[in-house]
Amino acid sequence: MQWFGQRPLAHLGNDAAHQHAAGQPAVHYAPRYAALNTQITRAFKRLEVYADVENLTNYRQPNPIESAAFPFSPTFDAAMVWGPAYGRLTYVGLRYCIE
Repeated sequence: MQWFGQRPLAHLGNDAAHQHAAGQPAVHYAPRYAALNTQITRAFKRLEVYADVENLTNYRQPNPIESAAFPFSPTFDAAMVWGPAYGRLTYVGLRYCIE
């Protein structure tokens, strides 16, 4: 488990130059959230089989790229990604040892 507490966001330039989308408040801190990941592995003589789940809580940052539909707008901001941009991810895999 990883716990991400409230923390200040990066700041470039002055506040007057950095605008936000209409009706959106200026955000200066990222909220706190937990990231839970788990993996189960079964080992055999030369083979391992594993199943993994990442972002078990399915937490996502809403709108990781502000004003993504308007890349030339003064409100466009791709630098404010502070949390997961993807939801829960599950996968399985194999590891084989060649000697």
